[in-house]
Amino acid sequence: MIVMLLHSHGTFSKQIYIMLHGFANAVFLIGLILSIRNAVENHDPDIKKLNTIENSDERNILIKRQSSAVSGCILQWLLLAVALIFIGFGAPMWMGFALMGLVALKLFIEFVLSIYYQDKY
Repeated sequence: MIVMLLHSHGTFSKQIYIMLHGFANAVFLIGLILSIRNAVENHDPDIKKLNTIENSDERNILIKRQSSAVSGCILQWLLLAVALIFIGFGAPMWMGFALMGLVALKLFIEFVLSIYYQDKY
């Protein structure tokens, strides 16, 4: 609704509206999926108990953490590759440096979290 209201006033360019529509649709679908999942869990207590056990299982927690670490590593290399492509094809330098800055931010956050979890455990 907000995106359509902004579009009717002609506030932003067409590409921004397309991006906002995609984002709004993604948020709507995630909310719909979570609502359906909650309704199913509230309807059947056995499913809720099974999901609680699955979510607290140490092996599943380890798998989720490992997959998050691998996806972060892949994202880091993709950002670096896109930054090099931007710089190689003559895009504005700030775009490449912004992507490299995101990689540096990710590495800094990993460093801080590793220190935090070493002290915690």
